[in-house]
Amino acid sequence: MDPVLLTPDSLSESIDHCIRHRKDGEDALEEACDLIWPSLESQSLMVEWLSETDVTRLFRSEGSRDGTVTFTMMGLWRIVRSQGCTRTYRRDLKRRQWKADKTLDRWPILKLLPCGTVTQLPYVWESLLEHAFNEVFRQAIAALTLPQPWRRHLQRELQLRWQRQNSVQVLLGLDRDVEHMVRHDRLRYPMEADNCDSCIEAWEKTHRITGYGEYSGPDRGPEECSECADNQRVLDEYEQKVQDQLASYVRYLSHIRSLDLGRGRPFFQQRYIATRNMKALKSALWRDVIDRESLSLTSRIVGPRSRIHLRDVLRVQTQREAIERIASERPQLLPMLSVIHSRHWHRDDLFSRRLWVHQEEERTIVDRKTFCLSRRIGSLNEKRSFRFLSRSPASVVAMLLNVWQDSVFGWKRSEADAVLQFIQSVTPTQDHRPYAKVLGATAGLKVVKVIKGNRFDNGLDQPAMLTMPVFGHLARAWVANRLETWRTHGYRELMRTRPHADQALRNALDWSASTEYHLPDNNMDWTAIQRHSDAWHEAQQQQYQDRTQYRNKDLSWTSPLQEIRSDAYVAAALTDSQSLQQEGHEMGHCVGSYDVECYEGGYLVFSIKPLGPDADKSDRATLGVFYSRVGARFDQLEGPCYQSTPKPIQDFAHHIIQSLNDAILENAA
Repeated sequence: MDPVLLTPDSLSESIDHCIRHRKDGEDALEEACDLIWPSLESQSLMVEWLSETDVTRLFRSEGSRDGTVTFTMMGLWRIVRSQGCTRTYRRDLKRRQWKADKTLDRWPILKLLPCGTVTQLPYVWESLLEHAFNEVFRQAIAALTLPQPWRRHLQRELQLRWQRQNSVQVLLGLDRDVEHMVRHDRLRYPMEADNCDSCIEAWEKTHRITGYGEYSGPDRGPEECSECADNQRVLDEYEQKVQDQLASYVRYLSHIRSLDLGRGRPFFQQRYIATRNMKALKSALWRDVIDRESLSLTSRIVGPRSRIHLRDVLRVQTQREAIERIASERPQLLPMLSVIHSRHWHRDDLFSRRLWVHQEEERTIVDRKTFCLSRRIGSLNEKRSFRFLSRSPASVVAMLLNVWQDSVFGWKRSEADAVLQFIQSVTPTQDHRPYAKVLGATAGLKVVKVIKGNRFDNGLDQPAMLTMPVFGHLARAWVANRLETWRTHGYRELMRTRPHADQALRNALDWSASTEYHLPDNNMDWTAIQRHSDAWHEAQQQQYQDRTQYRNKDLSWTSPLQEIRSDAYVAAALTDSQSLQQEGHEMGHCVGSYDVECYEGGYLVFSIKPLGPDADKSDRATLGVFYSRVGARFDQLEGPCYQSTPKPIQDFAHHIIQSLNDAILENAA
């Protein structure tokens, strides 16, 4: 039976009545979505708009005699370049016109740099096509007349339902994939209907077997067994639900499937042609759209080692004049634009003290959600904190922003002044070279990470601990030693010994923690600090050797999760002494000494390895986690020979900790 077509007014009344008279909110939203879904298709919004845009066509590039280039992607996004000026537009399907779009939040994410291998493109056609379908569907549900109190909730529920349906394959007519989705994703198979306990007991009595054995006899059937009849009824209900879901999807999407989106070609043929055209799209972007100077400015904003996407470059190109003004007036603050929404880049007072320093209990525009992309970034309490931030080199500002936004080691808005003032106190004031300030920021941020990564029972909060003299003295001693190395041996030697120096600072912080942060005192220089630190670590290693000599070397323990995977990495839990020692031998660090802590139940170690045949040892890492029945928290993440780990591995480590906490909560429940 065809669905009942509702007018906009009757649809709104039906939804309002449905939600108000249902006690369960989720069931009410689900029933309301069932009412909206056929109306969405019956109004021909998706059919008409997909036909107009021709989303399967990747791009069109048109040039005029005056040098204007019009570049259109999938009929939804347009870039116009003329006389060094770039303008971006997004198709408003309801009004049938191009609308200026400077924020580019709804544009597809196309990676430009760094380039991949020759045979691997940085993006695929399926992702672009799915993004185009999602944009058309988003505008379609925005055009519906929905009750205002539940409009946002209904749109979110419709968006989730659309994503669950694997829209690209559904709309292109892959019916077998729709059935697979219904049977495995939408409807859970009733596993309890596969076995019949009554038939098993009857078979055991017949064969005179005590206890449960392997049942190999046939079921008696619904006619002889009531439990078999109930199971058959459950299976029939499940099959009926599957058929109803399939019929509803075919009915709701029949009009869209009938469209000639691919010019009569099947899905596999469209994918083959589009994969070849992706190279042409990439070449056209670099030839007609990308401006090299804007690309350079974008690299200075997001960082030279970060990924650069198309919309990042377009944001700079559309506001080129404002970015060049900031680059000429305050080039050191260009990295701050990566956390500021692009709608505010044109402000003349963007980096004025009036915006970034609030007075007493007042808040500025910086504290609004529409200003900073990261909720951790906010206004400061004191003028000297902003003065230090604005006078620091761009590399230091980028380092501070990365840690500021970090969910594990980052600091809150109320702690920003204390952290910035501590870093300023350990930064050399007489040496005005940029890398001297980088050394001060490095030492200060390592101290902040140590304080953030540990729990202290001294009654002080974390910002107050930064005022303890021991931290400032240790960081200043390390910076003075690095500057002396620079002065006596040169910059090349300074860079060559950088990994060892960073690890020496970490070891010194571990030694200072063993003394409950009473050492080092003001009479110790870095040579004395390193001597005490090395002696303490040697004593710890000797204790470990003595302990393993007289104690059982084959300790074992358990982990809530044995393996955690992502698209690029896999983490395996190390649950015995032998695996820990093997990991320490391969990675060149002291993880083998943590077997007793793991055995006692307070620690867990994971070995992170990359997936893929081309992965090498430098992509590996070892994660140490403090573990208890309450939860897990980060301790350390080390690469080979204590090297620093790249950002993707750090993100995966945070995912591991989140998965552990979810498993702990599930086991507790």
